[in-house]
Amino acid sequence: MDRFARWVEQTRGVLLPDYAALHMWSVEHLEDFWGAVWSYFGVVASVAPERVLASNQMPGARWFRGRG
Repeated sequence: MDRFARWVEQTRGVLLPDYAALHMWSVEHLEDFWGAVWSYFGVVASVAPERVLASNQMPGARWFRGRG
């Protein structure tokens, strides 16, 4: 978790000094957080997503939508 937080700081310019800050960022910036997770862990998909979160309406949120 700490390595991910340090990577986010370096690549996204976000200050995350502790777990609470990482958690708050993940809640307040859903698309940024999940986009960072996708990038950091090297998720491979048959179609690259156009957006991380196309709709955050619940139920029915649409995550990582691509063409097709």
